[in-house]
Amino acid sequence: MGMHDVEAGERAAGMAALLAALLRDEPRGEWLGRLAADEVFAELPYAQEREDAEAGRVLVEAWLATCDEAALEAARSDYMALFVGPGTPLAPPWESVCRHKDEALVFQKETLEVRAAYRELGLQVEKLHHEPDDHIAYELEFFAAAVWQAAEAAKAGGAGRAAKAQAVLRDFLERHLAQWGFTWADLVLEHAKTDFYRGAALMVKGCLQEAREQSAA
Repeated sequence: MGMHDVEAGERAAGMAALLAALLRDEPRGEWLGRLAADEVFAELPYAQEREDAEAGRVLVEAWLATCDEAALEAARSDYMALFVGPGTPLAPPWESVCRHKDEALVFQKETLEVRAAYRELGLQVEKLHHEPDDHIAYELEFFAAAVWQAAEAAKAGGAGRAAKAQAVLRDFLERHLAQWGFTWADLVLEHAKTDFYRGAALMVKGCLQEAREQSAA
């Protein structure tokens, strides 16, 4: 892994971690206010080179700039309808549900497979056995963590550790995150009522496209 690859990977990991944070819980006004004040979405890694990612960045930046209590409440309603319910969520955030719509059950084989991938790099979800490991936010967090592990190992001269992290990440993308993440993002784009979640979905698509191309390279 050359230094250019390390830097590119770290930028992608940073974006994945940010997206995971956006999607993990319902919108919180104080935190979103800090994102707006810090101009986090004024520019994002490789977004200008990815049409989806750039379009999503623009939507979220504009939404944050005009966010008031009504907009925040609309985003919270969007979050519930898209990812929680009542009933089956419009854009199920769990891989096992999204890939097996007829069953719509969590904690299926995909959940166990991603849990095993996390363990290969010494990671696990915070509420193991209580929250499905294959939530889109957790999978994005794992992507970020795996990239950072590979980058840190490469910079420290640990070729073997870097190669292991890269191999685990490549397999994870091919078998899981890149297999269903685009479909999930399209469901969000179809059903979302707010630009906040439309933008987040577009950025996820851009992030996954970049990750898949980097992995292939």
